[in-house]
Amino acid sequence: MGMKKFHPSQKTRNYLAIAFLCLISGFFLAQSMNTHTISLNKTTAQNKEDLIASIRRYQSSNQELEQRIKRLRQELAARQEKMAANPGQMGEMSRELEEKKVLAGLTKVSGPGVVVTVADIDPGQRSLSGPDAENFIVHDGDLVNIVYALRRGGAEAIAINGQRVVSTSDIRCGGSIILVNRHWVGSPFKIEAIGDPDRLYAAVTAEYPLSIYPVLKENKFPVSIEKKKEIILPEYNGSYSFSYAKPVKEGER
Repeated sequence: MGMKKFHPSQKTRNYLAIAFLCLISGFFLAQSMNTHTISLNKTTAQNKEDLIASIRRYQSSNQELEQRIKRLRQELAARQEKMAANPGQMGEMSRELEEKKVLAGLTKVSGPGVVVTVADIDPGQRSLSGPDAENFIVHDGDLVNIVYALRRGGAEAIAINGQRVVSTSDIRCGGSIILVNRHWVGSPFKIEAIGDPDRLYAAVTAEYPLSIYPVLKENKFPVSIEKKKEIILPEYNGSYSFSYAKPVKEGER
């Protein structure tokens, strides 16, 4: 007796056709997703390159402007010296202007103070990765907190990694680094302050929330603070720009 041939029913043939179509559709969908992913990766990489190029152009332009400001200030200083050499009202005005420049951070200053150093935890000593890795790096808020602590301690001049901190200075995150006066600074962060060393030391090492320093130290961040007999801080190289604040002349209000 011969074997009975199997003839699939119309319903079975329909199922097989549908399964075949699903298989083909899945294949093309996978190919499409893969192509889209490659395209997306290329676009993301291109965006990063464009961003880096823009940042470099911005930094170059910023440096040129700072050099121009520096030259103008040097010319102004030279004229002030000539004015100060003359007795009378002109010399007094020159001395007052020099004092205002010191207060505004527009001149190099020296004096006793403290040096505070804070740094990210070494990658080899971190127990977590991914989003939790943020817990092992110094953030802009940490630096702002220490600057506030120094000001409470009577700091007369402050700088972070060589960038003079003035009333209009911005301290904010820019990815894995921090921007100070629109300049990138990275770990370790060296915060120098001129003032009474004992008062400054006490202000920085005070308990949280007065200072973040003890919290960083407790969490094993590389931190240190040292009193110094003399610190030299650079002048502020940026410009002061006010869009809304206008001077009020005496007697107007």
